[in-house]
Amino acid sequence: ADSASVNADADQITFNWSDTDKALNIHGNEQSVLVGIANGYYPSYSIDEYIREDRSGGIPFPNAPSGTLVHCYIAFAETDNLMRASNSVYLGSVSIP
Repeated sequence: ADSASVNADADQITFNWSDTDKALNIHGNEQSVLVGIANGYYPSYSIDEYIREDRSGGIPFPNAPSGTLVHCYIAFAETDNLMRASNSVYLGSVSIP
């Protein structure tokens, strides 16, 4: 699939993406950074050790009540400098069921 998407279950937001998605602008030496920001909560994030692959990854929101809106972003950062991202994309928002 040439797209990125997010979905939610009771305690986790799941991200899916393709390394061929042109909007993501992935380079060969980058790791994925998944970020979810819920109103009233600290951001939750994951830095994935898998480099440039079609992937699925999740970030937990174990204590968020049903209906909590989470804004979701995906970025790709250099493996030797995680503070340098080549691109970040807002994937939309999902509600915790």
